Amino acid sequence: LRDGVLRGLDAPVAAAALGWEDVNAAEGALRRALAGGATALSEGRLALALEAGRARVTEGSLRAETGLELRVDGGFAMAEDAVALRLDWPVPPGAPPAGVDILGPVLDLELRPDINAFLEWRAATPP
Repeated sequence: LRDGVLRGLDAPVAAAALGWEDVNAAEGALRRALAGGATALSEGRLALALEAGRARVTEGSLRAETGLELRVDGGFAMAEDAVALRLDWPVPPGAPPAGVDILGPVLDLELRPDINAFLEWRAATPP
């Protein structure tokens, strides 16, 4: 996150793909959106609990300029330079979460999509 832009993923494209009826096309679009791109943010809110050099997100959200709101969860350990954050997209009621885990040291973060359970649900429950 730098200068109001979240780099490494295209959150609005991923959110749009979550609603596609064609699960194969949705999966391809999701994987591409979560493997690169950028998301311009208009607002970010985090409430943190700090204890023994660790910060835990107690409430968090990022709002893209498109109006999309992502939920933020997880935390980071400052002394260990370890990040373990989670971004979740809004999903229909009853759907499993769809998101991305952001893990690793600050200068070498890895984004791991967590979309398989959602895609299985989507295949069984078309929009």
